[in-house]
Amino acid sequence: MLNLNQREIKLKRVIFILADASLELAPEWIIKGLKVKRRILDVFWFKDKILKMPDNEKRGRPDIVHRALLLLQDSLLNKRGYLRVYIHTINGDIIEVLPKTRPPRHYLRFLGLIEQLLIKRKVPPQGEPLMRIINVRLRDIINKYNSCIVIGFSRRGKRVNLLEYLLDIVSMYENVVNIVGAFPKGFFSSDVTDVIDELISISEESLSAPYVVSKIISAYEFILQL
Repeated sequence: MLNLNQREIKLKRVIFILADASLELAPEWIIKGLKVKRRILDVFWFKDKILKMPDNEKRGRPDIVHRALLLLQDSLLNKRGYLRVYIHTINGDIIEVLPKTRPPRHYLRFLGLIEQLLIKRKVPPQGEPLMRIINVRLRDIINKYNSCIVIGFSRRGKRVNLLEYLLDIVSMYENVVNIVGAFPKGFFSSDVTDVIDELISISEESLSAPYVVSKIISAYEFILQL
């Protein structure tokens, strides 16, 4: 049995990056001529046209971000002030999600919010934003945090027991960046792999991004005894 009382915990901040996220506006050539302007690229509406796009296996699934974001923002990690969340989109935009953000529960309302965000670069457009696109690179985000390690989660990584692994990590680092791919298939882009210090796997099975996020959240909350 793990005895947390005998462990030194240096952890001050848990940072999540939903990487290469399947979150983008549909190109003009796709929506041209449509009676209803579906602006967000979603495989439900544009499956055949997405197949003609590069990296098509990673596109058209904003629902992955929606489900992961609900888990993150609802978590005790967030409510107790430990959590910071960023979304790195497939097109390289960096979205900062402020801790007080409560994403819409309804998926179509979420798409409306993201459409506004990608066009206006922040939501709400007036006043203090809850989500905003920031003009930085992934490396710039990581450089904000001292005593930091960047962990990527992928089935291609080194197989670990998640709880035991994180217990060692939080005894050495004050800030831990957790990178989870927010796309349906494929692997991280080179922009993402370039910033990862350790690539780990938590299962031999293929797991969805929201499920991986939930496992990571639970592990940190157990360690911090939240």
